[in-house]
Amino acid sequence: MRWVLRGTATVATAAWATLASAVPDVQVLAVGSNQSYVKSLKDLRFAEADAKRFVAAMQTVGLVPSVRAQVLTDATVKDFRDAFRQLAAQDRIDAKEGNAARKFIFYYSGHSDDKGLHLRDGLISKSELHDELTSLSAHTK
Repeated sequence: MRWVLRGTATVATAAWATLASAVPDVQVLAVGSNQSYVKSLKDLRFAEADAKRFVAAMQTVGLVPSVRAQVLTDATVKDFRDAFRQLAAQDRIDAKEGNAARKFIFYYSGHSDDKGLHLRDGLISKSELHDELTSLSAHTK
């Protein structure tokens, strides 16, 4: 399994398989957080906008359909975990139907350090991020 992480980082219904036919083997999650839970760090100005722009570029240039591209801004730790749980649940459904994404792109823009990613209300540790990525069946991440 190859891991590729890039960055300074709604589950669809029955229409998922039909709409995902443009690039059926790619799933994108972009997370942008201007704020850090470490209050001494200055708020960023463009992290959330960067995440939105990344998803827009993936949809326009990368031809990733909207049902395969999700963006989280001003996310809490719970929002982050919920997004990965939803992705994993949809991944299991898609795998049963033969439509599982072969590639997963995670993009993060926001504060981080050697411990992990800073969201506005807490930390996503490196090990937790690794575990979340491992929960997805995509071959390339």
